[in-house]
Amino acid sequence: MTPEQIFDNYKYVVKLTVDRMYKNEHQAASVAKNYGLDYQDLLQIGYAELWHMALKHDTKHLNFFGYATTAIRFSLIEATARKGSLVKLPVKNRQEIRDSLVFDNVEDCDDLLPDSQNVERYVINKLILEERMSLIKNPINVTIVKLSAIGYSDKEIATITGFSHQSILARRNRAIKKMVG
Repeated sequence: MTPEQIFDNYKYVVKLTVDRMYKNEHQAASVAKNYGLDYQDLLQIGYAELWHMALKHDTKHLNFFGYATTAIRFSLIEATARKGSLVKLPVKNRQEIRDSLVFDNVEDCDDLLPDSQNVERYVINKLILEERMSLIKNPINVTIVKLSAIGYSDKEIATITGFSHQSILARRNRAIKKMVG
């Protein structure tokens, strides 16, 4: 089969995956809106991933449906996590805040830059974290740990991933145990 034929045959999987992941089309649209997206954006992310999977598809693998569903689900999780929550500012404060963030030159923001010891410590910590994160083999668990680290609650992660918040808690705890021990 050509990638075009695979894509046409499995196009329905995108809508099915999006709707299952977020329980139904209405819930998916609501979640998308929370992340500054539209339901159609979720579908486009899924179609892009399906096309990518169709190009990579090896005819030896018979279960393309499961392969595509997992890849689409993961790409949706990544896209919503990357997009993040919207920050809404009151209209009267927008210009003041924008003005306070504009710098004429580098010296104006010296107080925002870390000193050399902090940069070195940051790089060391980042390398240690990357090494420990590599111990987690499941990409969904990696995403859960990353979302937790940047401040998402278990319920927010559950909404993004489509898992229950108890499942999120269990997956995160198992992943952290792998990292620590």
